[in-house]
Amino acid sequence: MVTLAFIKVGSFILRFVGTCAVFYPFFLCRTIGAGDIKLMGVVTGFLGVWDGMLVIGLGMVFAAAAASYRMIKQGTVWFRLERAARFAVETGMKGRLTEYPGYFEKESLLRLGPYLFAGYCLFLLIQ
Repeated sequence: MVTLAFIKVGSFILRFVGTCAVFYPFFLCRTIGAGDIKLMGVVTGFLGVWDGMLVIGLGMVFAAAAASYRMIKQGTVWFRLERAARFAVETGMKGRLTEYPGYFEKESLLRLGPYLFAGYCLFLLIQ
């Protein structure tokens, strides 16, 4: 019984740390916050790798739809696409990860927590 508990805790920690390690470069670029990454790690830790990645993927689709709606409503689609392209080019030219421009603009921040929750709710519906 005790060894089964250690195996379960160990596998949770392994999945949590693995998910955080995968998304850590996005944190270095300031495109995802540390809290969002830890939340994704907890989701993957509890649900397992494949179900966790499905929930994260669904949440990212919801977040992308919300961000697209917000950009269309604000009329900033081309500005943001230009900024993303400039970021990609500068990062490629420097050969290292750089900070994404506009990270400190409050109106451009998007919290992933509610969208990950929506992805989890959809995951429960399709199970």
